[in-house]
Amino acid sequence: MLLASKVNNLTEIILSMKRQSFGRKSEKFNPDQLNIFELLGLEDNTVAIVDSDDIPDGAKQAKKNPRKPKGKALSGLPVKEVHYNPDSTVCPICGKEMHEIAPTVINELVYIPAQIYIKKSIFHNFACFNQHKDCDESNNDHLKIYHSSQPVPVTLFEKSAASPAFVAHTAYDLLKKCVPLYRQEKAYKDMGYNISRTLLSNWLWRSMNEYLRFIVDKMRHDFLRLSFIHLDETELKVLEEVKRGTRNSDSYVWIGMSGEIEDKQMAIYSYGPGRSINELKKMLIIDGEHFSGTAVTDGYTVYDNYTDFSGHAGCWAHYSSRIIILDKLTSAFI
Repeated sequence: MLLASKVNNLTEIILSMKRQSFGRKSEKFNPDQLNIFELLGLEDNTVAIVDSDDIPDGAKQAKKNPRKPKGKALSGLPVKEVHYNPDSTVCPICGKEMHEIAPTVINELVYIPAQIYIKKSIFHNFACFNQHKDCDESNNDHLKIYHSSQPVPVTLFEKSAASPAFVAHTAYDLLKKCVPLYRQEKAYKDMGYNISRTLLSNWLWRSMNEYLRFIVDKMRHDFLRLSFIHLDETELKVLEEVKRGTRNSDSYVWIGMSGEIEDKQMAIYSYGPGRSINELKKMLIIDGEHFSGTAVTDGYTVYDNYTDFSGHAGCWAHYSSRIIILDKLTSAFI
């Protein structure tokens, strides 16, 4: 019996490893699986499983893809009207004035490629060198320089050609449209411009440190004052650390999200070279201020070591994944 039990345990371990490595990653329940609330003796009125054969024939309707009304596909775009009139409105046959009838309207979607150029602002300065006691060239204290009243363009960084519009466009392509910097560099090269990814990266990094850092600090302090948060961590391969030989294993990105009941919705990310309690404290302890609310986690032991939680809740998503694994191993309904 003891040998058979060990064989069964090892078989389950091997099956679990195979499914994790080669199996499907999606977590799909068996439709015939019993409801977890029924197992606990609770009533759940939120989910109802109905067999399609039990639905009357009149109630069955084929799904139809909703079609947008004709002419609404391009709604919301600005319209620029261009009117074309004949060279003469006089009838070439009878010589009398003609009357306008219904026009012929042709809609054409026009695309104008983005333009990139260097705007060189030259402010011409003037000074008076006439022989006057207040305009004496030898007395620089009285020398007045006159220039245009036009305001000087604001630059992001001193002695840099980076403009707010260009850096914002780079950040939008990178973060919103998921276009990496090397592809942006290639796109500029195809246009004939030599804008390297290193330059783009430096501008983004300086913008973050000089202009957005105070916003991140404010969000981090507001995060500590929340009453309900979600915490999780995930592996991240950092090539630079591997090249330097400082780390041979994966690093981690920690994420904290505000609960649905919170008025201030936010997500805070923190990078750490490890998975210890010290990395968790970097997110939850700032300048002596501690998070003391309720946290929802996946049950990782490090979260139990943080003693300032007023409540520690488990994640139902991770709990359901364990049920799916057990269902696959035992090949039986739970």
